[in-house]
Amino acid sequence: EIYSENCVICHGIDGKAQMAGATDLSKSILTHEIAVGVVTNGRNTMRAFSSELSKEEIEAVVKHVETLR
Repeated sequence: EIYSENCVICHGIDGKAQMAGATDLSKSILTHEIAVGVVTNGRNTMRAFSSELSKEEIEAVVKHVETLR
């Protein structure tokens, strides 16, 4: 649900959309820890979600993204 609300617009439902410079998440090689950092702090054109999502929600998003690989 969190992924659908916040990430689909750029990454797509399957993580492959690559809209607005988004990375193809199905090909991501980031470690879990680095991915948590990216969602928390943002990276390149991706905004930070630290002020909108709790640490638990960020963990849930990263775990979902890992299933797209």
